[in-house]
Amino acid sequence: MALPEAPALFFGYHDAHPAVLAGLLFAQFGVDWLEWDSEALWYEIEQDFSSRFQMHYSRPHAVTVSALNKNKIQAVRNLLVADGFWSVWEVFSPLTQALNNNIPDFFTLQQPTVAQMMAAVDMVSDIRKHPYEEEVGRFVAASAMERGVWFLPAPLSFAQRLVAQPTYVCTDCGNEDDDDLADGRCDVCVGRFDPDMDERSLNLKPARGIPDDVGRNIERHFKNDPRAVAARWRQMLGETGEEPDLSDDVPEDVVCAKLLVAHNYMMMRRQQEAEQAQEFAWLLSKKAA
Repeated sequence: MALPEAPALFFGYHDAHPAVLAGLLFAQFGVDWLEWDSEALWYEIEQDFSSRFQMHYSRPHAVTVSALNKNKIQAVRNLLVADGFWSVWEVFSPLTQALNNNIPDFFTLQQPTVAQMMAAVDMVSDIRKHPYEEEVGRFVAASAMERGVWFLPAPLSFAQRLVAQPTYVCTDCGNEDDDDLADGRCDVCVGRFDPDMDERSLNLKPARGIPDDVGRNIERHFKNDPRAVAARWRQMLGETGEEPDLSDDVPEDVVCAKLLVAHNYMMMRRQQEAEQAQEFAWLLSKKAA
């Protein structure tokens, strides 16, 4: 079910969607609630929405905000007033838990699943657009690898390069290194970090006097090659009807099975949001009087 039997119980409902909770607060209080003290906010929610719901649904009920939904509301407030979710993994992790119907533990790492990360990033994309910094990308990549997943489709594709870990081998000098520079030239051959060749060894550019064709004979590889999984995933998305036939003995099928669980969970949360928003369209569609 997308809603409890009595809509007035929504602020205590386990599966209340964070975006719908925030939408109700904006509709009732405008942007003011973002600056209120937490205790004042809970009081105003319980007082104002008890009256609003009683008037609309013609059934009296005292609204209460559960601890779970307090965490969701605080998570959305954090997303709207700070950038930590996109830049600091210690913020990304607990907010991901809060958005996924869990109470975060700020003293213990609750490593998120791929499904939780996918759903959280999907939800957040509707709340606020902001680029993800490498620190969060590395946390997402490490969490995915811990779960045996080395291909990340949207909305986690921002961390795909960090999962794949591209490398190169120079066929001229034999140097093996991370393939992390835009010019695609061997670091050793062009003296990029050699202070004996150029005093500007930290500017990431080739040393002075190195011909333009030097260092270009490289072979690119991946430590965790995502291409077979990506191809199988695209094939699965194009299929309709029955569940895909996935083999436990084929590595890319195993990864795709995990991704399918994550994708289905994300879509279920989208459906919850749509159904809950429809129930409260009378309030979400206009500012409270």
